[in-house]
Amino acid sequence: MKFSIIPSMLLVACGVEAPPQAEPVPPAPTPASVQVSGWEGFWPWARVDDAWLAERGLPFTAEPMREAGPRVGKLVIAGGPRESSEADLLRLWVRSCEEPNTRSWNLDRCRGIEARSCSDGQCRYEHFGNCSGLLAGGGWFVTAAHCTAELVADAGFAQRSSILLPGPAGQPPRQLRVGEIVTGKTDWEHHWVALDGQDPVDVAAIRVEDGGLVPFLTAPLPAVGEPLFILGYPRVNDRSREAMSTVGYDLVAGSPSVSFGRMADTNPADAPLCNVDGDQEHWALRSPCPAGPVGEGDEQTWTGPISHSPFLATYDSCNGHSGAPVFDAQGRWVGVNFTLASDTNPQEAFVEHARMVATPVARALDRLGIAPAE
Repeated sequence: MKFSIIPSMLLVACGVEAPPQAEPVPPAPTPASVQVSGWEGFWPWARVDDAWLAERGLPFTAEPMREAGPRVGKLVIAGGPRESSEADLLRLWVRSCEEPNTRSWNLDRCRGIEARSCSDGQCRYEHFGNCSGLLAGGGWFVTAAHCTAELVADAGFAQRSSILLPGPAGQPPRQLRVGEIVTGKTDWEHHWVALDGQDPVDVAAIRVEDGGLVPFLTAPLPAVGEPLFILGYPRVNDRSREAMSTVGYDLVAGSPSVSFGRMADTNPADAPLCNVDGDQEHWALRSPCPAGPVGEGDEQTWTGPISHSPFLATYDSCNGHSGAPVFDAQGRWVGVNFTLASDTNPQEAFVEHARMVATPVARALDRLGIAPAE
């Protein structure tokens, strides 16, 4: 079976055109004991309780999710002017803006669509993407580095971006300003390959006014097969209402949601996620990782490390989940989600053999210079 690696947040959400697809290569083998059947979906964080978990046979309790949820935020990313067909924008508006609670989580995007300027069916509008992240304590919000690439490059984008946090009934009562950004990766010019020699890790920390929160409790990676959950803000724009109804989950677009899975590969060899031959989607856990240019002229691409020290897991993921915190069953923070491996577009449907790629929290905090909780 062959796989490709697909960013959990589309590149267009950071102001970069989405890359072409290429023939994939297989990642590291995954233990056959890891089962994910029946765990598909993005479930509204505010509605998950112990009875709901028990009914589905999921080995979790709701309390860790309730405790973590208020500190899991939605990074609303200003992306500047874009062009799209009026029909596509109207479909996005219906999905994101028609229902009041949905609109409250997508307000900047909705206002951008409503202020569009159109001619002959084509429109220009202000684009907003989103990622996820955690208030780690000490005045920092931790997310994926690729979510902040445009914000680092353009201070205006950072000023128009913000972080939303959930409150009672899942509404977004709090909005935080984006401050200083510290990033574990800065090279985005080589098909996500980093050739700057700076120990690339796809994590970032944003300075925020968090009211003096203490550091969030962290833990080492659990063993292969152990349960995990992830909290974040998936968009699932390409998953039809019919598909979601068949599966049974009731997602409010862009709102806080939980997904469930298991540890698939702790990457004990500490191999980097590597572009192995220069093709855009030929990413795999590989050590040593070749680095340098391949080809010439317009055909030139690059091999090299994309992010160091990742692990693989089985939870459902799609656009908007980049930067989302990964927790063990006790609600301790164990990783930062940043991409996924699949041979099928996960925006359209869940793939049971998909493998999510995340950075262990200790590696992330060390790279960013943020001390974990004792």
